[in-house]
Amino acid sequence: MSVSSAPHGRRHTVDESALGVTSIFQKNNDHAVVDHDMDADEEVLVSLGYKQEFKRDFSIWSCFSVSFSILGILPSIASTLSYNLAYSGQAGSVWGWIVASILIQFVALSMAELCSSMPTAGGLYYAAAVLAPDGWGPLASWNFIGQLTGPVSVGYALAYMILTAAAIGNPEYVIQTWHIYLTLLLILFVSGLITMQATKIIGWINIVGTWINLIALVIFVIWLPVGSWPSGFAFIMGFLTVIWTMSGYDAPFHLSEECSNANVAAPRAIVMTAQLGFYLGFPVILVIAYTVMNIPDVVAGNLGQPMGALCLQVLGPKAGLAMFCINIVAQYAVELGCIIAGSRVIYAYSRDGALPGSRWWKQVNSYTKTPVNALWFDLAINALLGLLMFASPVAIGAVFSIGAIAQYVAFTIPIALRLTAAKNKFRPGPWNLGRWSKPCGYIACAWVVFIIPVLCFPATKGGDLNALNMNYTCVVYGGVMTCALLWYAIDARKWFKGPKINVEHLIHGQDSDDIEAIMNVRVQISTASTFTWTIYDGGCPPGYVADCANSRGFLFETNKSLTWTPNSIFNFDFEVNLNMDTTGNAGFDTATLGWQGAGGPTVSHSTIFSIKSSTYWLGGFGLNPRPTNFSTFVDPQPSFMQQLKTNNTIPSISYGYTAGNQYYQTPIFGSLVLGGYDQNRFTPTNVSFPFFTDISRDLLVRIHSISTNTSFNLASSDLLPSGPISAFVDSTVPTMWLPIDACEAFEAAFNLQYNEALNMYLVNDTLHQQLLATSAAITFTLTAGDGRTVPITLPYGAFDLTLQYPYITSPNTSYYFPLQRANNTQYTLGRAFLQEAYLIVDYERQNFTIAPCAYDNFNPSNADIRTILSPDTVLPNSRRSRFPTGAIAGVIVGIVILIAALAAILWFLRRRKHTEKRRVAELEAKEADGAHAKHSSENETKPFISNPIGGELGGGEIHELTAPHKPFAQEMESPHKIDPNKAGYSEMESEEYFGPGKGFAHEMHGSGPDVYEMQGSDVHEMPGHGEGHGLK
Repeated sequence: MSVSSAPHGRRHTVDESALGVTSIFQKNNDHAVVDHDMDADEEVLVSLGYKQEFKRDFSIWSCFSVSFSILGILPSIASTLSYNLAYSGQAGSVWGWIVASILIQFVALSMAELCSSMPTAGGLYYAAAVLAPDGWGPLASWNFIGQLTGPVSVGYALAYMILTAAAIGNPEYVIQTWHIYLTLLLILFVSGLITMQATKIIGWINIVGTWINLIALVIFVIWLPVGSWPSGFAFIMGFLTVIWTMSGYDAPFHLSEECSNANVAAPRAIVMTAQLGFYLGFPVILVIAYTVMNIPDVVAGNLGQPMGALCLQVLGPKAGLAMFCINIVAQYAVELGCIIAGSRVIYAYSRDGALPGSRWWKQVNSYTKTPVNALWFDLAINALLGLLMFASPVAIGAVFSIGAIAQYVAFTIPIALRLTAAKNKFRPGPWNLGRWSKPCGYIACAWVVFIIPVLCFPATKGGDLNALNMNYTCVVYGGVMTCALLWYAIDARKWFKGPKINVEHLIHGQDSDDIEAIMNVRVQISTASTFTWTIYDGGCPPGYVADCANSRGFLFETNKSLTWTPNSIFNFDFEVNLNMDTTGNAGFDTATLGWQGAGGPTVSHSTIFSIKSSTYWLGGFGLNPRPTNFSTFVDPQPSFMQQLKTNNTIPSISYGYTAGNQYYQTPIFGSLVLGGYDQNRFTPTNVSFPFFTDISRDLLVRIHSISTNTSFNLASSDLLPSGPISAFVDSTVPTMWLPIDACEAFEAAFNLQYNEALNMYLVNDTLHQQLLATSAAITFTLTAGDGRTVPITLPYGAFDLTLQYPYITSPNTSYYFPLQRANNTQYTLGRAFLQEAYLIVDYERQNFTIAPCAYDNFNPSNADIRTILSPDTVLPNSRRSRFPTGAIAGVIVGIVILIAALAAILWFLRRRKHTEKRRVAELEAKEADGAHAKHSSENETKPFISNPIGGELGGGEIHELTAPHKPFAQEMESPHKIDPNKAGYSEMESEEYFGPGKGFAHEMHGSGPDVYEMQGSDVHEMPGHGEGHGLK
């Protein structure tokens, strides 16, 4: 196995300082490494640590359209009219708009400067993480509440407006809370269908939304045709409408990864939005102040919608309703913009692993190139937040205030950091404020610090204020932030590290030519593990073991990997019952089976532990497809096997495996086939075993008896005197864990002596020679639920293993018998057993087969690879209908019912076609014919192309890569040396169906995907029992 991705093409570093960006790479004097040509936008994004995943179909006008739609001047003012008029009156509204809008420009200008320097979808989150002092980045960026409340805030107001319009048209209609909620759900659903489309379509939609807002604003100003300065706090409260209205101008920041010329176009769009919001909002406020006749009737009228009441008061029933409906259409454009911006923020946080289920929400749809999963996740959260309306209007109103406060807090944190902690490392982008940067920043921070408490004041005052109309924003926001900070302090700080670099990069400023991007490591097969583990340099301290790195399968140095993403230190959480659990540095990296260049299957986000403990002398490759969960179960990481199946690299989640042996005259090497099995490796038994209900011990088999043909001191041949037991088949460990009375029977039969200090059976030289001379054999008889049995016979050579330093220190080596005393929770058949047993496991059908290996006249070059197809795979030329009649009828009925609501989804899904191609991957090390093995370097790289394989499925060619002329991986250690001139091979090929039912294989020959040949090397195996002990 090799860890980390192979580079392609000419590689070079990206100098972010020359691009005018402030990057996460600056923290470690690091640089991105690329191997292809890039345009200017991609180069900037890569220099920030992210690969390009979106289409850049947004122009400056598209970005502006989204942010201006979110601004929604007329509908936003309408939504907050009760605060505006109730507190400030006409004069306060006008002057409040002017003063507050001017101050907001400083926030927008400072934000635009940040955007030019760091144009990423994370926006202010990324900026806060990068600009914070060392170690404080994750906490500074732990603020995403405001981005989650936008759609529900706008959607609630829109739903209320729609129902208010219905109430105006029908005075007998009474608005109910559940009416509002159902309308909100419909708005969210329809908006989701619209905003999930491709970037270019979204841009057109928002341009239309911008024009709708402009037209509505003009109509309002024309159709609806300021006195003394108000005193005291009333004037300040007039700022509220401005705050809520002018809170969407950060959208271009979040859309910068989809925008052309992003580091110029996005900041310009931010400033354009804030400026036009100021200029175009003023006539709206002026008209409202001029035309309102009775403020109490507008603010506290029966309709519950001040804008609706104002339109009726000024224009009358029909014209007022028409004007109000125009406002509703404009409000819907605001909703679409909020959803678009919010989904990008959730995508950015998920890309860096900040949210539960991040691996789903960070996916970019392959067709639309937009974060569709993040969008629907955002809508689902907002649907849940909408339930607060059933508590009270005050509760849902608190959501609005939380959104405004959280956004302005997010605005201010990176601006403040840029002025303080990061004043010397901030690099202005091509759009910057020059010498006015700091003054703008200071004014912006002062303004936000001043205005945030204002957002927490209630809409009523004096004697009218009571518990029902009190503004609980400070309580709700404070409570939510307290919970978020506690979550961070208790758990999230362990795994959330801020922005995660997902491009190749240097480590600690080294030149790219000095980086070892690809590291090859040797690992054992683990049928129990769900992940891969390797050994890092801490496992080979100075003076530990001679040639330690080679002995332990080579070291994986994470700091030299170009694609390593660290997580934290975790327990393995398996082999706990055998007291063999250990800890390791967990993370994710690109892993390839086989040596680099051999064409083996690759997984780009594979879970990998790196350990130093000698509990496992070699690393391990997990075959169990269950996901790996770290601190919680909300973000499971898919296994290597599951990802191979998801990527259509293998046809099913299944494998065939045997450990091979070294005790025959001609050693036979281990074999692993992913997605199938090698028919040439075993003798069929027509017996299968169902999975055990405990998923951690799924490969549980019933041992009916253990017997031997030779015994020194045992009266009978029975080595399992207490009767049948159930044992777990597990290749992770080399030994067999059996009941104490069975171990005592082994002791009597073979004169074994138990070493209490090591908890092992050591064999001295005299006994070793005696046992070899006996030609002893041990038979394990397995039984299935229907009474059928499977005998597996192991010669003594299968138990003739060697123990070495550091497990024993005096002497440094000894023979040992792989047997362990166990309680009833530990019974295990380890790798020694799998030298003579072939294991076929089908996780999709929940059954497995154990059959005796066929070593008589065995020729590894005659591999007969058979594919195990998924149960839902439709075979060509099948006589059965692909869909039963009932299924066809169900589909038709479903289409008829859902056609109207789901038309857009169906159109989208039909673009995605799943390939039926399946590939079988086999990893095997065989011994090539020594007399004809070739040793030239040409044979190490030149592929051999075999003849096509015929059969029912037809076929193409099988491409085999010859192996180098060196010894290959051996699963079990032996004192017998193998011929160093032998060569090995491993392959992946063909297609076969392993059927359910009675448990035997239903075969179908045919050709399949390419055969991948992987090299191996000698493995010096040592048992896993913990740290070394001295033997006196």
